[in-house]
Amino acid sequence: MASAEHLPAFVNPIAGPPIYRREDYVGSVRHLLIFVIDGAVILFFLMPLTMMFAILAGSVTGTTTLFIPWLPLLCIWAYLAVLKPSRYRSLGYWAADTRIVTIHGKKPSPFRMTLRLLWAPFWWNGFLGFIIDLFWTSTNRERQMLRDLLAETRLIRSKAKPIDIGSTTYVMMTCLSIAVMYTEIRERSESN
Repeated sequence: MASAEHLPAFVNPIAGPPIYRREDYVGSVRHLLIFVIDGAVILFFLMPLTMMFAILAGSVTGTTTLFIPWLPLLCIWAYLAVLKPSRYRSLGYWAADTRIVTIHGKKPSPFRMTLRLLWAPFWWNGFLGFIIDLFWTSTNRERQMLRDLLAETRLIRSKAKPIDIGSTTYVMMTCLSIAVMYTEIRERSESN
């Protein structure tokens, strides 16, 4: 990695994907904090509020069964896929002082964030799936959950600045009998 005196004042993202200090990548404790806070917001605020609104709207229009399942899901999607990458961030991101970026250092689109939501297949297996995903943060150099690696997003501290420009490479990793291939950002000297 380039020493601090040889770094440009501004790292140009067009030249390659940015590299952040290891401390700027969010580790497992902050991932857990984000999960707990955003889960509580969804469970205790979004779900009851949207369910009540759906029931009221359905009783007024006479189409209760149409509103009840879709309105809460739409609001949860908006919270997780639209609000999280925005400048306002979710409550969990705000409390953990983090933001989410693509591997190129840009704000992820709602489509990429939706893919990130869909890349959490292990969570469907219950608590063990979440533990595996959380454990994954300790097995890779960027301290990211499996779903972030697959969706090509990175959770970093909100004030993190790139320290260098890297190159992308594909990594095949096996952890707990699960094999995945994802894009990793490496220093240019490592990839040569």
